[in-house]
Amino acid sequence: MKVLVCVFTDNEFFFSAMVELIASHPLLAKKYTLCKIRSDETGAWMRTANNEHMIIAGPDMESLVRIFCVEKQWDYLTARYN
Repeated sequence: MKVLVCVFTDNEFFFSAMVELIASHPLLAKKYTLCKIRSDETGAWMRTANNEHMIIAGPDMESLVRIFCVEKQWDYLTARYN
């Protein structure tokens, strides 16, 4: 089963790091597909989101994604980079 990973960020470095992490491991690359969602696309995503996606929030979108996931009773993953 292929899992769509939705990465919410306008931070190109954060997204590139996620791509490198997943692409560098053959099993992860086969299992996951990355989808970057910019802040101006968030409303459209909220209308079509489902709980089969893995959601990763970058630092710039963490609060909004967390509120949305808590309301839907979904799990979410956050990451912090220094």
